[in-house]
Amino acid sequence: KARLAQQELFKERGVSPLAGCLPLLLQMPLLFVMYSVIQNGLTNIDPSAMLRVFGTQIIPLTCNNLNAAGIPDLSLGPCINTVIPILGTVVDVSLPSTFFDIGIPGTGIVLGLSILAIASAALQLVQSRMMLPITKPEDDDPNTKIQRQTMLFLPLISIAYGGFLPAGLFIYWITATIFSIIQQYLIVGWGGMFPFFGWNPGFATGHAPRFPVSMPPPPEPSKRAAILTDAEKKTTAASTIRPRERGRQGRRGRRR
Repeated sequence: KARLAQQELFKERGVSPLAGCLPLLLQMPLLFVMYSVIQNGLTNIDPSAMLRVFGTQIIPLTCNNLNAAGIPDLSLGPCINTVIPILGTVVDVSLPSTFFDIGIPGTGIVLGLSILAIASAALQLVQSRMMLPITKPEDDDPNTKIQRQTMLFLPLISIAYGGFLPAGLFIYWITATIFSIIQQYLIVGWGGMFPFFGWNPGFATGHAPRFPVSMPPPPEPSKRAAILTDAEKKTTAASTIRPRERGRQGRRGRRR
């Protein structure tokens, strides 16, 4: 009954449970394409064709990897310099950037910890908790607890990717997550970010977002029944009426 009431409420409000998954599904093909373009473009001899749109060169490149015969030579290095300074250190964004490596004997697999991966996981944790609805401390709904625990551990999985994914991909994730956090803060505020392990700061109490989104008012009780179709009304009535079962005692004493 609780699930049916929840579905009815979603229908009245015009909310789809799959609406939150749609942006992620739309981004997944783009992420695969971007990963391939970044991986091939950073190590390409001459990626000028990737930066040409309808015959117009968007970003001019001057590649210095030509040999004496004027032919591009991969041994002279890629056209794009992938080494950039980050926080006082030099990082090659086309390779994984780790500070602690753990090798699995006999497999050739090396797992490592990356500062960029940890920063990306922390920002994704903040974003995922801000997307949760605000709950009261006395709320003991098990579904809400499971949802909050899932949102707590899912962003931490990206830490395991730091050992084999290029650093440039984490820089993109960090930039996109910071933009999403700012957007989420301006529209809905802190959301379900706090309390966080019992910590509820004063600046988050009674915070009003700068661009709040108002929810549509619920329909009036007289109009609520008009929203349901005839088939839904019959289904609702059938689920609330318990059929009478005739036992043996009801057949005793019957005259034939």
